[in-house]
Amino acid sequence: MSCFIVLFILLIIVFGILLNSKDNLPSKYKGIVSNIEEKPLYNDSHDRVLGTYGFVKFNSDLDNETLFNFYIDVIKSSKLDFFLLLNKDNLEYGMIIVPSTGLVTYGKFNKKLQLEDKILTDVLKSTVTKVNPVTKIVLI
Repeated sequence: MSCFIVLFILLIIVFGILLNSKDNLPSKYKGIVSNIEEKPLYNDSHDRVLGTYGFVKFNSDLDNETLFNFYIDVIKSSKLDFFLLLNKDNLEYGMIIVPSTGLVTYGKFNKKLQLEDKILTDVLKSTVTKVNPVTKIVLI
């Protein structure tokens, strides 16, 4: 009888942990390791909000299939101006995705979260092109 009580308590604990997990994302989003944070997008002087963007962290498990699923299911229909995804292990590297275009800009970010070296990739076709830096916007 005491064995059943112990088993029952263990099941309740495990079930409770699973229900309370914040980052219980579907398996098709493997590599996305944080929930979306909505953040303000400021002008260079930081005195006016220009819009909003989504901030997400990823890890080395992120692959093309996951990025495609995340774009189709979450980003494409979003009302946010863009999404900033940063590598949780090295916050200097990441990508910006604009919902309306389906393009992902990969690269290295400086301390102001401005892209320095960029590679532009079409999420839907996976074509890669080297591009020059564009206008820099302060994100934080």
